[in-house]
Amino acid sequence: MLSRIIQAAATVAVFSVLVACHAASVSLALAHDSWISRDQYRSPSSGSWCCDEHDCSPIDDRQIMKTVNGFLVVGLYLVAYEHALPSGDDRYWVCFNKEGTGAHDRPKDVRCLFVPLNS
Repeated sequence: MLSRIIQAAATVAVFSVLVACHAASVSLALAHDSWISRDQYRSPSSGSWCCDEHDCSPIDDRQIMKTVNGFLVVGLYLVAYEHALPSGDDRYWVCFNKEGTGAHDRPKDVRCLFVPLNS
């Protein structure tokens, strides 16, 4: 009797882990299938696709500063006003070119910047 209870608990635990892993992978896929990738936006300056895996994300508007020459992103990257694209959801979004090919590589420069229409 006790072994059946332990076996049932183990089965439930394994099933719960599988469900959690599946939910996480679906969540990541949906995040990448954003309006940026669906609408196939391209960089106004280079013509490259804005959205590749792990490179586009919303950014807090406190990380964006308007200057005379354009938007200063996280205090490091200047994006000319004419190279900014309209945001599809009234938030700032930034797509970075990375130093390497991994998900956690350091940003090299901004590929695309999406700004709310009132910016």
